[in-house]
Amino acid sequence: MHARKVSIVAAAFTAVASLITAPAAAQDGPMPPEVQPPVQRCVEDITSAAQRASQAIVSNARGTVERIQRLDADGAGDRRIARAGAEGLERNRALAERGRRAVIGTTGRCLKLLSDNGAPPEALGFIRSVGERALGAVNNAAERARNAIARAVAGATADADEGGE
Repeated sequence: MHARKVSIVAAAFTAVASLITAPAAAQDGPMPPEVQPPVQRCVEDITSAAQRASQAIVSNARGTVERIQRLDADGAGDRRIARAGAEGLERNRALAERGRRAVIGTTGRCLKLLSDNGAPPEALGFIRSVGERALGAVNNAAERARNAIARAVAGATADADEGGE
């Protein structure tokens, strides 16, 4: 199970790290120099919101999987293990929702700021793209966390079933 736990962490951070490098490649052409600093700040703010959310989701998944493993090792029954999994899944859902709201809110504030200051449509489109990628990273982290928790519950309860419980 330890390898699975490590793989969720690695995958989540890889997805979030791609947010930092992908937007630069997605830009169609050079932006006017006066637009570059606020756009860069927006990219940093949006990326940071996605990273914080993804890290919280991964941390919750790691803690939940460890709890399930401890319960299993201590001989806990299937109901107790399933309850621990359900609690972790609910925290995962709440963290993912909070992360999505943070990304959407940060993206919206950036779009308003840039629009109010006369940024060209290309800059606004670029920020929309960064926001979409950030949402994708949060959703990806949440999905991987859900899968890891579900696998941990299934593995722990299957062990108990094989043992005759």
